[in-house]
Amino acid sequence: MDIAKKSPLASKPKIGGKPASKKNVQEQNSVDSTPADGVTLSNGQPKDKSFIRKFAEGTGGVVNAALSLPRAVLPAAVLGGLEGIDRLDPETDKLTDEQIGKYYAYAGAAQSVAIAGAMGIVAGPAAAAAMVASELPREAVGLVPFIKGGGAAQVGAELSRAVEKVIEPGDSKLEAAKKGSWAALKAAVAECAKVRYQEGKGMVSGIADGSGPVWHSIFSTDGKEGEKSEGITFGKVWNGARKALDAPAHFIQGSFQGFDPSTEWDKGDFIQTRAAALTLIGLTAGMFVGAPIAATAVGAGIALGNRFFDNDEKLESTINDIGESAKGLQQNQPSFENEIAQKNHNGFEAGMIGLAKAFS
Repeated sequence: MDIAKKSPLASKPKIGGKPASKKNVQEQNSVDSTPADGVTLSNGQPKDKSFIRKFAEGTGGVVNAALSLPRAVLPAAVLGGLEGIDRLDPETDKLTDEQIGKYYAYAGAAQSVAIAGAMGIVAGPAAAAAMVASELPREAVGLVPFIKGGGAAQVGAELSRAVEKVIEPGDSKLEAAKKGSWAALKAAVAECAKVRYQEGKGMVSGIADGSGPVWHSIFSTDGKEGEKSEGITFGKVWNGARKALDAPAHFIQGSFQGFDPSTEWDKGDFIQTRAAALTLIGLTAGMFVGAPIAATAVGAGIALGNRFFDNDEKLESTINDIGESAKGLQQNQPSFENEIAQKNHNGFEAGMIGLAKAFS
């Protein structure tokens, strides 16, 4: 999170019911200065995270970084070489840091999809197509934290700086490509590991903080005494099943709006997202039972059939509630000094709250 944006002097907040002044800001900072891994409660009082929480976040960061490294190498070398050639010509339009980072992410995703297809081809063209079809949306979803969380721009900036340092005016295109590739390989892969580590920490933190509302929404009996006395009925089972079918789309909505609270979401977005999610779930399930095409059709059919039972008024209310909750999270978050970790926390906690709203 940008610390400058949180400066008490910049926003003129009230402290202890009084307008902020230099003196009481200093007093507030003396108790409210939270370390990078501290948690700030809604009352403004800091609370250190437990050892287990810190360990879980660190483990999530390490795992996320390790999983990303195989797809980080080849794209860095290719983009570094191309960027090196571009640097030879001052008249060439240069890509922005974010554009470089996005191409880096797209190339990594494409690499993973290609590998999945190559592995599936052993079992035949149909299996290869199924592997590609299942990997493609998974990789697309994985791009969201990297791009929306700011990691793409940071990696792109590091790659660009590294290439710029090694390219000299008299270099040939071949020399520029070689220098750029090697420089980008060293710089971007290392930076990508750092970025993915922060992403992983934020993801775990957001899921941990969002799991409480989900648990309460599913298992709490508050206000459900009458339902409990009725026992298990067809209506309750049907209602629960429909909520479960809606849950993935509500999680996606919450995540998108958690990463970017200005993102607009309406009923049409929800319906399309739900259809895509259920179709993908069907495909994934079909991969395990050996019938990917049939299972995909079942998933798509369920999504289509579910539309006939939507209560549009309730659906729009839930969508609005998720959007408001995502915006509200910006006011009370575990405080990470690293902006990427913070954004990923926001995105994943908002996603979990989307799940909670789906089951409420």
